[in-house]
Amino acid sequence: MIKNKSICYTKNAINVCVDYRIELLSIVEYLAGYDTILTKLNFSYKERVKKYFSPYKQHEVTKLFLELNKIGFTFGTPPNITLYLDEDFQIREDIDFDNFYINRMGGKENFERFSNLLYKFSIDTNYDEFFKNNIHYYESVIENTINILPDYNFINELHNYYGMKKNNYNILLVSLFGPCGFGPKVVHKNGDIDIYSIVGLLECNPTPSFGNVEYFKHMQRHEFSHSFINPLTLKHWDEAKEYIELFDKTKEIKQLCYGDWEECLNEHIIRAVVIRLSSLDEEGIEDKLVQEELSRGFIYIEDIIKSLKYYEQNRHIYKNIDEYYMKILEDLNKN
Repeated sequence: MIKNKSICYTKNAINVCVDYRIELLSIVEYLAGYDTILTKLNFSYKERVKKYFSPYKQHEVTKLFLELNKIGFTFGTPPNITLYLDEDFQIREDIDFDNFYINRMGGKENFERFSNLLYKFSIDTNYDEFFKNNIHYYESVIENTINILPDYNFINELHNYYGMKKNNYNILLVSLFGPCGFGPKVVHKNGDIDIYSIVGLLECNPTPSFGNVEYFKHMQRHEFSHSFINPLTLKHWDEAKEYIELFDKTKEIKQLCYGDWEECLNEHIIRAVVIRLSSLDEEGIEDKLVQEELSRGFIYIEDIIKSLKYYEQNRHIYKNIDEYYMKILEDLNKN
């Protein structure tokens, strides 16, 4: 899909964008009061959103969002679903949908309702005019981010570590989101995969900022990794669910909103990979990062890191992480 409304710059083959669709989603979530992921910071762009869109707080789409929110349309699901729409908020025909996200909003009928009402909201509010009137702001946050992005090839790093390739990489900056991240992907019918790192605002001092060099290294390694690891967990789910009793020991993780074994397992593996990539990049940092993850409740992190080291040392046997995935599960079971 050619982006003709979103604003994108490219650095090191990564597209850094303010996405026309996701920006509207964030405004809907703001009007709906979905404070779980919204920024608490105050800045002029947020005030412009408030002034322009507050009269539409009771719009049908905000009511639907809150209705779907109760059944699982939370956290990363709304951004995933919104990427399944084109820039006219119509359901795309060039991609395959992940039923995991469709089911979390109650099925295809609700997906169609959401698409229709998001489009209606864009027309009722003349969203296109608002977006165009704020282009200078969007360009400024993209340029600021481009300037602090390290001259570092994340793509080669991930391709080499996972032994797998994706079609393109996109960082989406969302000013109304707080310091959180999501890592969705879009699978084209021809098999190409676009992967995303959706990043919220980190600070405003006084200019809105989405992070520094080290923060971006961590965030991109983490969020882009979802598009490698999540599909493998789904592919090997019959085997992975055999270890579901391990989830009962992760009370702290449940409080972090990783509410089932699938999410818990994905987060464990991804965080372990990020630690290994960071350790390969900066000597002596591993112990500190491991302790941070243990304090958050990721109690299997050491077992997975040990397993990943074996993977790294035996790439002549395991060409990619898919071939090794079952070994990670087996090493978990030794706990």
